[in-house]
Amino acid sequence: MVNTALMRCPNCGHDNPEGTLFCEECDWRTDQAVRMKLGINSVYMAYIALALGAVAAILSYTGYGIVGMILGAAGLFLGTYCLKALRLSGVKGGVKTTLLAMATAAMLLSVFGLMYGLTAL
Repeated sequence: MVNTALMRCPNCGHDNPEGTLFCEECDWRTDQAVRMKLGINSVYMAYIALALGAVAAILSYTGYGIVGMILGAAGLFLGTYCLKALRLSGVKGGVKTTLLAMATAAMLLSVFGLMYGLTAL
C-alpha cells in the first residue's frame, strides 16, 4: 500500500498531494492562510463603492461634473478593490453573489459618473 502525504487547503479543506502550490479544488495558494477579515471588509467596501458610484452619477448628471468625476474615480477604484478582496477572502454562496453584484453596480455607476462628468466640462 502506497502512503502518500496530503496537504489540506486552508480555504476549502480539499486534500491535495504533498507539495501542491495551488489547491486543485478552489485554486487557493496552499501556503497562505485564509484572510477572513477581507470578507468582512469587502461588505463595507461594497456599500461604500455603491454609494460613491450613485453620488458620482447624480452629481455628474446635475451639473457638478468635476466632483462627479472625482467621486466616480474613487468609486471605480474601490469597486475594483472590492472585487479583488472578495476573490481572496473565500466568501461563498449568496453573500458573495450579492457583494459581487453590488461591486459591479458600483463600478458601472462610477464609470457613468466619471464619463458624464468629463462630457459636462
